[in-house]
Amino acid sequence: MEISKKLSEKFECDIQNIAKSFIEYFDKRLNKKINDYVLNWIEYVIRLIPPKKREVHFSKGFWERAPKECWKQIRFLADRFRSGEDVNPYLSKTVQNALQGKRTDMLWTDWEISHFHLSENIPNGSYFSGRSDYLLFAIVGDYFVCFLDARPHPKGAEFADPELYKYICESWPELVNNLEGISPDKDWSKEEIHKFRQRGLNVCYSYNGQVKALGGLTTVSGKSVRSVFLKDRMTFELGELSKRLADYVEKEFINFSESDYLLKLETDGVRLVCSSSNESAVLDERNYPTVNYIFNQRWLVEKVVECDRVAQMDA
Repeated sequence: MEISKKLSEKFECDIQNIAKSFIEYFDKRLNKKINDYVLNWIEYVIRLIPPKKREVHFSKGFWERAPKECWKQIRFLADRFRSGEDVNPYLSKTVQNALQGKRTDMLWTDWEISHFHLSENIPNGSYFSGRSDYLLFAIVGDYFVCFLDARPHPKGAEFADPELYKYICESWPELVNNLEGISPDKDWSKEEIHKFRQRGLNVCYSYNGQVKALGGLTTVSGKSVRSVFLKDRMTFELGELSKRLADYVEKEFINFSESDYLLKLETDGVRLVCSSSNESAVLDERNYPTVNYIFNQRWLVEKVVECDRVAQMDA
């Protein structure tokens, strides 16, 4: 148990450093007072959209509601989804607040609705596009995206408009679960929903007399419950890795030093490295699915590893 505990502590330190390197890539203003880089990275990465081809669907009445001034930009973004290009630069820059441990994008946290700037231009030296006059609201799945609405850039409580939720219920009811046995609450206004979100409170929403569940829950600090759950799952997976490695060390009567083992980010993802034998192996998806989801998405790994390589060359 002593070996397992030492390894767990070592791997926790390693994974924090890996998370820190991911954060530094996306936000050069690294907050060194943060004591949990992993949780902040999780809170950010679950909002990102892995580049892959997706079918594009439009809500009922979408084109009747969407301002004609932004139709060109809507089609531009739809084409990027269909061709599998990176659409993350068109997300709001406020998603980066997660990297600083701040409250961010409560519309996504609550209903998992992403919003995109309808702009075709990305400033030089920036990953994100500039602010636009119009926003697109959408639900993004693994192989599909549902365009809900396009509006002039909202402010404050306008991001809590239950009309957006209604468009999902009307157009894709299969995306929303009915909560059986729960009586409908009052129909909250966008101003009330906005205040609930600011206070980290979770409320039920109803449509046509039926209580609905969509998205996730929010902690009092404004983080998504999903990110906290994923952090716990990853801690469990790394704990299991520590136990397996400790059993191996004890069974083979190997002289042990926790410094002999480390987790390191390579071009193919997070690897377990044995410095004494110079052997390493990628943490596989079957045994470590959460680690892979959070740290081994190839499109992200390639960005971070290449950035580190350039920095080392310049040093």
